[in-house]
Amino acid sequence: SNQAVATVEEDGSIRVVGAGTATITGRLGSMEASGSVTIVAEAPPSGPPPTPDIPAEDVISLFSDAYPGWPVDSYSPDWDGADLTSFSIGDDEMLLYTKVYYAGIVFETYVIDATAMEYLHLDLWVPEGVSVLGVKLIDYGDDGTYQGAPDSEKEILLTTSSVPALTPGAWSSIDIPMSDFMVPGGLVNREHLAQLYLTGGGITIFADNIYFYRMP
Repeated sequence: SNQAVATVEEDGSIRVVGAGTATITGRLGSMEASGSVTIVAEAPPSGPPPTPDIPAEDVISLFSDAYPGWPVDSYSPDWDGADLTSFSIGDDEMLLYTKVYYAGIVFETYVIDATAMEYLHLDLWVPEGVSVLGVKLIDYGDDGTYQGAPDSEKEILLTTSSVPALTPGAWSSIDIPMSDFMVPGGLVNREHLAQLYLTGGGITIFADNIYFYRMP
């Protein structure tokens, strides 16, 4: 119904070509098929987020074209609740998560000592209508192993009114003080950080420039 959104290829596959809504129906000869498929396609960000300007010596980067990367085991392990696709705008590669209930970035082979880091930075883009997104850090405790003593975690919820705030339909440059994760009931320490989660209710997230940093 709208070929600016989707087309049907010769083999019957559906190709999404633009943002919007299109309904696809079929027929065999002159006989109309019952039912239809409705495609709702979201427009991606129109451009990349701002280029980070923190000096590299003050950064531990999980994902960014601007910095050398920490060795990450997986940006979406088999057990998480999200689908991951590599996505680029120009030369800027980013992470595209869809159907996000919890997307896990795992770096447990080489845990991170973030005691000297003051902030966690993320550039995030979510579609209009998304009202909340969670950012969770997990520390593996003094022994640096899963279910060791004591594992601890803390989730920060980002909304349109939180500080920092989420801005649906635009890039949100998020800087979360590490002290926000260290509140009572949160992280016990941050010497053995091993996982970072993005959480939502089945949402789409574009993510870029995920790193810990201290002010130079």
